[in-house]
Amino acid sequence: IHSMGGPLGVKPMGDWVACRFKDIEQAKRAGVPFNPLNGKCNFHDAMTVEAVRALNNKITALETMNTALKAENTALKVQLDTQAAQLQKITAALQTAGIGLENR
Repeated sequence: IHSMGGPLGVKPMGDWVACRFKDIEQAKRAGVPFNPLNGKCNFHDAMTVEAVRALNNKITALETMNTALKAENTALKVQLDTQAAQLQKITAALQTAGIGLENR
């Protein structure tokens, strides 16, 4: 997760949430509360744990959707390339037949 203190690793661990800043120096400069020796900032509060769990579930669902959309996008690009190639062949055939195309 991107945070004021820089990249923050977040992992729900059942009844608590493990957090660790990736860049301890950046987190120190931001003045966020955490253990400056190891970058950890863990939460054992039930509301925080549930909020992070719900957020993690939403992120997982969005990642799944993103993967599906990327696959669909790839398929559409292939289809568009195929149609562009067909259009070029049709245009060439029309020009060979002496039929000109006007751009308007």
